[in-house]
Amino acid sequence: MAVKEKNDPQKGEFIDLEKTEFKKKSNFFTFFLKSLFFALIFFGLGMFVNQVIDPNLFKLNLNVQTEKSQGKPNNQFNLESSERIDLFNEDLEEISRKIKSSELFFEDLEARVNQINLRLDEINKKTSEVNRTNYKDYIDEEIKQYKLLKNYLIFKDNLVKREELGREIFFISDYFKDNLEAQNVINFFNNIVIKDIATEKNLLEQINNQIKDYEFKFDDFFYASNKNEKNENQDFIRSKEDFFNYLNDLFNSTFKVIKYNKTDIEPNIKRNGDYRKILQKAKEYLIIGDLSSAYEIVKESELDMTLLNGWSLKVEELKNVKIKIIELENLIFKKLGKDFD
Repeated sequence: MAVKEKNDPQKGEFIDLEKTEFKKKSNFFTFFLKSLFFALIFFGLGMFVNQVIDPNLFKLNLNVQTEKSQGKPNNQFNLESSERIDLFNEDLEEISRKIKSSELFFEDLEARVNQINLRLDEINKKTSEVNRTNYKDYIDEEIKQYKLLKNYLIFKDNLVKREELGREIFFISDYFKDNLEAQNVINFFNNIVIKDIATEKNLLEQINNQIKDYEFKFDDFFYASNKNEKNENQDFIRSKEDFFNYLNDLFNSTFKVIKYNKTDIEPNIKRNGDYRKILQKAKEYLIIGDLSSAYEIVKESELDMTLLNGWSLKVEELKNVKIKIIELENLIFKKLGKDFD
């Protein structure tokens, strides 16, 4: 008890502390102050972060960590979703292209419709103008065309019958007063004498007569030869003297007979036979209406044209008349609205 009291310090007395004890108390106090200081700093930083930095960033990090924690199945799902989204986007783009193409088509269609409407407006306008015009001009033109056709038919009939041309040619000339080609054809008919133009019938008759003439020459020649021969045969055996005289005359005249046959009879027969064939060929061409061929075959032969009374010239005149008729007929049909070329 006495020891304990001795150890406890009394009031008003200084206590001597050991160095180790003094250091322990000093270190504790310093540590406390430092801890308090750092706590205040962290608290202030926390307040600053809470006010300045977006809290969603922490949520995003949390979500990322959550997705990572889910593993491979979630990654595969995300990949399939991404592919579907890409396909969907491609479909949208294709639909957009089709819509644009449809818009262009409808724009082009609209433009065409507008053009058709413009044409319809023009047609309606022209139709209205026609309806407003007087039909008298149209009727007058139809009447003139009818008169033109009627006068031409009468004119052609007069040519076929070889009658004089009447007032029909003047009407046709007046109708084509501004057509130089038609005027040249009409002047051709005005400058010829219709009655002097031979017909195909006349030309055939001339050829037939000439063919008959050659046939008569053949018949007369052979008839005369046969008649002379018969008379001589009847008289040469009447007497012996006549017989010897006949032989003497025969030998003396042999050369003359042979010479006569070669220089007169045979060429005459050959020439007449060739001419007859030529005329028959020309006749065949005339029958079918081929005047050009009939004219050429006679012209190229050696026939004496005086025997045919200018037959080739008549064929050429008739051929020219037919050509001019066709030319005038074509001009008239063109005027009537029909082209036969």
